Amino acid sequence: MREQKDVKYERTKGGLRSSTKVIHSIKFCKAISIEEYIQAFHQKNIIIQDFYYVMTDFWDQLALTESTELKICGAYFACREQQLLVQLLTALRRDFEGLRVSILHRSPLSSIDSIINKLLTEEIHLQSYSKKKIIYTSNPFVPALPSKSLSNNQNKHYIRVAFDECSFCKHKGRWKV
Repeated sequence: MREQKDVKYERTKGGLRSSTKVIHSIKFCKAISIEEYIQAFHQKNIIIQDFYYVMTDFWDQLALTESTELKICGAYFACREQQLLVQLLTALRRDFEGLRVSILHRSPLSSIDSIINKLLTEEIHLQSYSKKKIIYTSNPFVPALPSKSLSNNQNKHYIRVAFDECSFCKHKGRWKV
């Protein structure tokens, strides 16, 4: 009778081990699938706030696939936040290239919350530029004036000035709004 219980216990224990392996492999496959969605996702014409909501949804799903052992490790969280930040920045549209580069060259990297605040501020600046019909050149920090027809302004020459430069006195840090 005792042997029979031991055999049942061993079978159950073995079954649980194999079930645990199956669950881990399912979680691993799910994590890979979510990572692929994140890599394929790009901001396009979505505003930053909505873009951040979509990314956090992906990240929450990804967190559900992580093991409980990793969730208690502080070093893992620091590394994971950097990975999430890189995922966020690489999915941004090209308008944010200048800010993306400056963020990625900082050491240590800022938190995701502070980066989102900077992105929201930059988005407001970009919207104000588009309302003023300022077109960006290849360098996002040097706006160009929209082209005007030559018939009205044949003798006028337009000089490009930096964003933080006054178009009248050419001093850095001054500009006319």
